[in-house]
Amino acid sequence: MSEKITRRKMLRNDAHAALTGAVGACAAPALLAGDVSSSAVPAKGVGYYQKLGVTPFINAAGTYTALSGSTMPDGVQAAIAMASLQPVNILELHDAAGPYLAKRSKCEGALVTSGAAAGLTLGVAACITLGNNPPRCSSAPYNSSAC
Repeated sequence: MSEKITRRKMLRNDAHAALTGAVGACAAPALLAGDVSSSAVPAKGVGYYQKLGVTPFINAAGTYTALSGSTMPDGVQAAIAMASLQPVNILELHDAAGPYLAKRSKCEGALVTSGAAAGLTLGVAACITLGNNPPRCSSAPYNSSAC
């Protein structure tokens, strides 16, 4: 009997692993090749909350965008820090992340968007254009004939 997959479990397990893997995979070759100095002194961050006079609080309400979203686990923070050390072509990263996420979540396809609203917009656009023959939209980047 298979265990029921919930949105919470998928976000906890797959999304963090996917983000860590997709982002970390881009920076790993440069780090292994020695392109980035490992002896660099870590930069000190600026405490902008204090600088701007914003009061931090303990969030007991849950993950809400208006309440700063959510804190990031250490693995996600490490992946972001690692990825920030080496520039990559964002279109290439986007094209590679979709199939990786689809495989991890065991679905036909996946697409990284800027947020839930963007994902819903693209989903509606896909439903509207489904079956258009010839296709009216092109997935090629910077294509002047794209919708």
